[in-house]
Amino acid sequence: MRKSSPLLLAGSLLACSSWAQADPFVGPSISLGASLAGIQHQVSNEEIYKLFITISNGNPNMSSGNDFRASLLPVIDMNWQWQMAPKWVAGIGVEYEAGKRTSGESIVSYIPLTGSQTLTLTLKNHTAVYGTIGRKWGENWLVSGKLAYHEANAESAYRFRTTPTWMDNIQSKKVKGYGIGLGLTRNWKDGLELQFEGEYVQFANINHSITNTISDFSTKPSMTRFNAKVGYRF
Repeated sequence: MRKSSPLLLAGSLLACSSWAQADPFVGPSISLGASLAGIQHQVSNEEIYKLFITISNGNPNMSSGNDFRASLLPVIDMNWQWQMAPKWVAGIGVEYEAGKRTSGESIVSYIPLTGSQTLTLTLKNHTAVYGTIGRKWGENWLVSGKLAYHEANAESAYRFRTTPTWMDNIQSKKVKGYGIGLGLTRNWKDGLELQFEGEYVQFANINHSITNTISDFSTKPSMTRFNAKVGYRF
C-alpha cells in the first residue's frame, strides 16, 4: 500500500494538470496593463467659519464636484482561477497600481473680498484584493463579475487662497473602499490572454481638520476605472 501512494499522488497531479490544460481559464496567471481613471469627490463642511459668511454654489455646507482629471497608470495583476462547473470558473487575485492619481480642485467655499478654500486629493500605492465569478462563452471567451477590497494612501491638500498670499495644509492617511466590476477575457493559444474590465470603486470618508477657526472638511472619493491587461496563464 505504501508503494502505491506515490503512484496515486502522481496520478492525481497528472489529472489536475491535464484538467488545467484542457480549460484555458483555469490555473495561475500574471498580467500587465494600464488603468484609466479619475478621482471624483465632493467636500462638505462640518463647521462653518465663525467670523465670515461662506458661499458655495448656494449651499454653504457642500462644495461642487471637483474638475475631473483622468490619468493612465500601469497595473500588475496576479490571480488564480479554478473550475466550478463545465461553463463556470471562480478566482481570487491581487492587483497593484503604480504611480499616483490627483483630483482636480474642489471649491469648498468662497469668502467675498477675502479668498476661496479648495481641497485636492491624491491617491497612491493603490492595492486591491478581489474575487471573481465568470461564465465561459464558446472556447475562448470569459465574462466575469468582480468584487474587490481596495486600499490606498490618501493625501488631502487644503489651500486657502487670499490676496496676496495663501495658506496650504497637507494631511496623509490610509483610505479603504470596495469595488464592483465587470470584465471580458479573450484567450489565445499558449496561455496568452487579453482582458478588458470596468470597475466602480467607492472609498470611505476622508476627514481634514485645519484649526479652531477654520472649518473641518469631509470628503468621500470614488472613481470609475477602465483596465486593459495582457497576461499569461500557466
